[in-house]
Amino acid sequence: MKQHTITFEPSEQDAQFIAGQLQEGSYKTQSELIRAGIRRLEEDDTKLKALRRLIDEGEQSGEPGTFILKDFLGDMRKKYYVE
Repeated sequence: MKQHTITFEPSEQDAQFIAGQLQEGSYKTQSELIRAGIRRLEEDDTKLKALRRLIDEGEQSGEPGTFILKDFLGDMRKKYYVE
């Protein structure tokens, strides 16, 4: 995979955060920290897309049925053998 160099100028607050993370030993290099941040963004994006997909499925599933707590609890007790 070809390496790409990207230059960015962090804000003062971001620069302090990066320096703090390096000083604490959380990351060895700035590049390692940035890669970790990008991985986190990718994970968040994947979760958000899945959530949106589930919301769409729920909206397309039709109107909800009537929920009766007493019946639900009785069913759960029977299912899990709880007296």
